[in-house]
This record gives sequence, structure tokens and C-alpha cells, in this order.
Amino acid sequence: MAIVYPDINTIKKMKPQPTEGELYLVETLQRELPDAFNVYFQPFIEGDKPDVILMSRETGITIIEVKDWDLRSYRYKKSAKENEYGEFILSYNNQIVGNPIRQVENYKHRIFNLYIPEVFIENEKDRNLFGKLVKTAVYFHKRNYTSGDRIHSKYSRILFGKDELFKFIDDEIIYYKRIENRKIRNYIYENSVYNYMNMNIGRNRETDLYTLFHTMFLPAYHRVEDGKEDEIKFNDKQYALIESVPGDKKIRGVAGSGKTLVLARRAVSAFKRTNEQVLVLTYNITMKNYIKDRISEVRENFPWSKFYISNYHLFITKSFHNMGLEFPYFNKSEGIDDDEFDKELRLKLEEIKDKSKIKKYKTILIDEGQDFRKEWFGILKDFFLEEGGEFVIFADEKQNMYSREVDKDKKIVTNIPGRWTELNISYRMDGKISHLASDYQKYFMADKYEVDEDLYNEEKEKQEQMEFNAVVDKRDIKYIFNNNISYKDIFNEIMEYSKEKTIHRNNIAVISSKVEVLRNFMNEREKSDYKAIRFARMSENKEEYEEIEKAIERDIIKKIKENKLKNNTKEEKEEVEETRKKLIENKLRTFRKIKKNVFFMDRGMMKVSTIHSFKGWEIETVALIIEDGDSNNLEAIYTGITRSKNNLLIFNRGDKKLDEFFRVNIKESI
Repeated sequence: MAIVYPDINTIKKMKPQPTEGELYLVETLQRELPDAFNVYFQPFIEGDKPDVILMSRETGITIIEVKDWDLRSYRYKKSAKENEYGEFILSYNNQIVGNPIRQVENYKHRIFNLYIPEVFIENEKDRNLFGKLVKTAVYFHKRNYTSGDRIHSKYSRILFGKDELFKFIDDEIIYYKRIENRKIRNYIYENSVYNYMNMNIGRNRETDLYTLFHTMFLPAYHRVEDGKEDEIKFNDKQYALIESVPGDKKIRGVAGSGKTLVLARRAVSAFKRTNEQVLVLTYNITMKNYIKDRISEVRENFPWSKFYISNYHLFITKSFHNMGLEFPYFNKSEGIDDDEFDKELRLKLEEIKDKSKIKKYKTILIDEGQDFRKEWFGILKDFFLEEGGEFVIFADEKQNMYSREVDKDKKIVTNIPGRWTELNISYRMDGKISHLASDYQKYFMADKYEVDEDLYNEEKEKQEQMEFNAVVDKRDIKYIFNNNISYKDIFNEIMEYSKEKTIHRNNIAVISSKVEVLRNFMNEREKSDYKAIRFARMSENKEEYEEIEKAIERDIIKKIKENKLKNNTKEEKEEVEETRKKLIENKLRTFRKIKKNVFFMDRGMMKVSTIHSFKGWEIETVALIIEDGDSNNLEAIYTGITRSKNNLLIFNRGDKKLDEFFRVNIKESI
């Protein structure tokens, strides 16, 4: 008998209740399959909620979408294009209701392209892995499909009614027994599903893929004792904001003022008030992990499925996919105007006749709101917020790295009228760094934004002087301007500094505005005396970059052999090179999203990140690498400076505009 998560009794009590088809499928799989199989019902995977996932070490993963549709009431319209999905259309009103085949394939795609970097790289080595490891199926429970053309899919297995369901189960059991026999005879193919599911991954190769997927699919629960024993002391302003209240609110806070801490407490308060899922959105992919860390510190009981934490664009993408709908602009988002994208998105949402298909939330909280366009706030309120719901924006316009619009008061433009609630005391930075940040605002930002009076928190400094005098004395800022300094020298400077100050590598972040700079920095480890150093990073290293290059080169050669690309004339060779560059860029973009999606702080390793990806985070020691031209985005450099709690190392490799400021305002400069 298969093992079901959660158990059948819990499933029957769930709200909304499972459909007849969902319950029949789960009970049948449990009864008919051996105990080597796990059945997961509606696992919450960062916003995705597939109906059923079936998994075993021997057969891999099957994602199943269940529909209780009476297909006599629908017609299926094939796509005119060979590689595109058709659409299911309600016959009585011609409404497109989406395609469950597309829906389940999107779930599969995101398992590979969002959650596990090692799987992505392995798939680049073996392009058949994608199809072997994760399969998909759609189960139409009500009846056999007899009228009109039968629906086919080269991607998913289509199961019509109970007869084909039992055939599917028989096939799974046959395959499972075949692998069991091969295990007995020690005759397992190297690239078999079984070997992949048992492949050890992770930084110390301590976890196999099966266990990682199992953990991902299990229901997760946070208990009181999982939170921090030492409760954070909020000031009066913060304390007034942590209680969830329906209505609109916009909260402006300086760097280190505890905006995300307040948001985390308010999110838990919102769950307790409504007992419904709370939507927390940010623009930066990595911030969702920081927000989850802050929520985990709260000493309350709650299921993690009650907090949907995502970045805006992925949330919008999943919202369409979970409805079985497609928005073609998702695939073109790199090359279209933001205004056009927002306009088309609003039109597409308005075209959905059955608005009940759009999941609405009683609470939407937005962190790092300065990264959002005004229209995004409007789309969220108009289509995803329940009437009378809670809509709160947290922002700091000084970190406006994407040059979003500001109003006449030099504040971020939102769709909420009235004054901002202010959090104007920084609890992050020590005296030297807070003074430097204040001076930076006055020097570079006074014409564009309202300058904060002073970020220095004297009360915090006095308290820490009394409690941690030895630590406070070690704090400093170090500045080096040298346009010839190598990444090897920077690497060695950081390592020597950490030894001198006895700073653990887990408490150091190396940040820059450019990924290429960070890749070059990481490569210097192999030439140094610190080869054992490991990095928690949000981008590819040299080996991964080369693996992606090799995979793209194989694709290019295959296209040339199949005459899909020509490589004879000068123009054709230029086209091949342009294709190669685009394919590599797309792969790197996807891989970086995966790395950002799984980035967490406390892993015992030095952090390496772009400034954009590290925005919102904080750490004891920051090493900021500045390149010539970085002064073109002054908000990014300000954001980099204000990530540090205690120590700040700045390596300026040639930006003279920034050097003029730092030489005057930092005493210890070289």
C-alpha cells in the first residue's frame, strides 16, 4: 500500500474539500500501489499546487492534474502551431477554460528550472534526464472521451476515466518490479531513473535527490519552539505596525530600520486574524528567502503553506499557469517595453470571464516596494486582493536601483494616497557606516530624494558599547582605490582581513554590480592558499559556465547538422555566433534564477552576490567591489554600503566620481 501525504482523513477535512476525482485517484493509488511509492496530495511548492504527485526511487516522479469535467460540455481546439498547446473551450459560452496539459507541464518545467541547481546542470549534460526523471499525466475522472477527436499530447499521458487509470497503475508496477529485479542482479544502467533519484547532491553530497524531492513535497509546519527564544524588542512605531489590520498602508523605512522584521510579524498576525493564506511579494528573487527566515523567527504555530512568498513576476506567471492559461508576453518579457507588458497583462486579466478562477487574498504585503512600478500595485489590488482586504507597501526610495518614478515629495509613486508612515531609526549599521551612508545621501542624492536627517542610532551604539565593547572596537571601514588591483589581490585582502579580525566566513559577503566581476573573483580561489573556501552564491562559477557553454555548443552543432542553422558564408557564421550568445545568455539567466531561489544565509560559507540580489539582506562584514562606471547607478552603491552591520571593505577599481567622495569621507583610505 502506497504512503499518502497528508493521510486520507486529513485530506477529507481539507478546505476546499477534494473533488470526487481527486479523492478517488488518491485512494486508488494508495490501495493499488506497493509501499515503495509515495503519494503527495496538493503539495504547496512555492506557489505551485499540483493535484497529485506520485514518486518512488525506482520510477521517478509523476505529476498528475485531475479534472472532474464532463467533457461533453467542452470542445478541444487544437493549436495551429505544432509545438503549442490547444485549448479547452466551454461549448455553451465559448469561454476558454485553460489546458490542464499545459498546467501540468509547467509544474514539471519549474521543478527543473527553479528549485535544484544540480538537476539543472545534470540536465545540461544529459538532455534526456528531463523526460526520464519527471513525467506528467492528466486524469479526466468523469467519463471516457468518445465524441470528436481524442486529445493527444506528446508531453503528458492522458488518462480518460477509470479504465485507463488502472492501466497506468499496472504500468507503474511493472516498471517498478523490473527495476527491483535489476537491483537484485546488480544490473542498473548508469543513466537510469533509479540512479538519478539516488544521486547525492548538495555541497557535501550528503543528500540524495529522492530525499530532497520528498522534503520539498511534504507538508511543512512551524511550531512555537521553532521561533527565536529571545524576542526582538520593537520600538513604539514598529510595534504599532506589526498588527494586521484591513485597509491600505504605505510604510517608508530607512536602511536597517526593521521593515522586513515588521512585515514578517504582520504576516503572521494576518494569518492569525484571517486563518487564510497571506501573499508576500517582492521584486528580488532572493528576498523571499530572507523574508521566510524572518517569519520563521516568530514564536507562533502555523503551516508554511499559509504564506505564499514570491517575487512579483513569478507570482503573475504561476497565477496564469495554475489556471491552465498562457500569457504569451511571458516568453518575450526580455524584449518588450514595460508599459506594453503591463497594458497587455491587465487586458488579459480583464478578458477572464470567470473571475472566480483568479485566486484572491485577504492580505497582500509588499517588501522593497521601491522596486515596483505603480501599475503593478494596481494590478495586484484590482485582480488579486479581496474586497476590504489588507494591502501594505514597505519601501525606501534611496534604494531605488531600477529608477522607478518618484512624486513631487521625492517619494516612490504608489496607488495609495496620503502620507507615508515613517520608520527613521536604523538598527543595522554602526556609527561609522551610518555616518558614511548619511554623508553619501547628502553628497549624491539630495537633488533627487528627501535626505534622512541622520541614520546614526546613538542609543543602540551606547548599548552595544556596554555589552560588546571588544566587538565594537573592531569595527571599521577600509577603502582602497586602485584601478590595477587584481581580483586575486582582492581575494587575499579579504582573507587576511578576516583572519586579523577573527571574522567567520559565514559572516562575510562579497558584492558587486556585475556577475562577471564575481565570477572572476571566485576563480581566484584556485590560485590562492584558500582552495578549501566555499561560496554561497547566486550565480554560476567557472565550471558551471563552461558546462553550459559545452551544452550550447552541442545544440549548435546539432542544428547545423539538421540544416536548422547554416554556417558557410560570413553572414551565416555571424548568425550562428549571435544564436550561440543568446542561447548562453538564456541558460545563464535561468541558472541564476535557480541559484537565487535556493540562496540562504546561514550555511557556513562566504556569500558572493550582485548588489541587486543582496538588496534587503544584511551581514556583519561586506566587501564591495566597485568597477569604473558604477557611479552610473548611485542607488546601487548606496544599497551595497548599507548591507553592512559592522565592517565595510570597499575596493574601487577605477570609478573616480565615487573615489572623490570616499577619499574625503573615509579616514582609512589607501
